[in-house]
Amino acid sequence: MKKDFEIMLILNPALSDEESATSIENIKQLVGFYVPSSCF
Repeated sequence: MKKDFEIMLILNPALSDEESATSIENIKQLVGFYVPSSCF
């Protein structure tokens, strides 16, 4: 559930570009084991 919540956060348009980029990098590190990098 935490992973899904974080993914929703990076998809939230309310986030600034900088916050989104940082979140995406964090998500890549957290779920890169399960999700192909092409999804990002």
